[in-house]
Amino acid sequence: MNFKLIWVIFLITLVGQASSFAQESSGIPAFKTFTRYDNGNSFTVDSLSKQGINVLIFYDPGCGHCQELGFDISQNFESWSKNTSFYFISMLEKADVDNYINRFAKNLCDQPNVLFLRDSIGEFITLFDPKTFPSTYIYSAESGKLIESYDGANATDKMRKHLVP
Repeated sequence: MNFKLIWVIFLITLVGQASSFAQESSGIPAFKTFTRYDNGNSFTVDSLSKQGINVLIFYDPGCGHCQELGFDISQNFESWSKNTSFYFISMLEKADVDNYINRFAKNLCDQPNVLFLRDSIGEFITLFDPKTFPSTYIYSAESGKLIESYDGANATDKMRKHLVP
């Protein structure tokens, strides 16, 4: 084989892999190890709502910006589309999350479209590559495509265009 042919094959392979990665990264990563804080049941990507919008929020209950975001979502809960599902994902113990809910997100604890999930092994970090707390990812539930993401301090006014009917 000549050098040019090998080079062309290499480039085609490289471009194909890059295209495949770009397509995969625009969808919801296939997480498998989360558990629900309320009942301890397993929660995977297949457990997400299949209708409307899925909002995944990776947060630390002790983080000030995370507390502000939880409070803002809680205080404005009635304004969000009923087809919006919120998933708060933390790596900390249940006591820390319960304290967060009681102090900053009381309106969220009994909502059918809000779940608090535990990621005990850091799978979220590996699959989503968040840059800081909080990290918010908004996906179409039907297609699984990423609509928008936010890293760091963000108030719900940025998310409103995607979550209000």
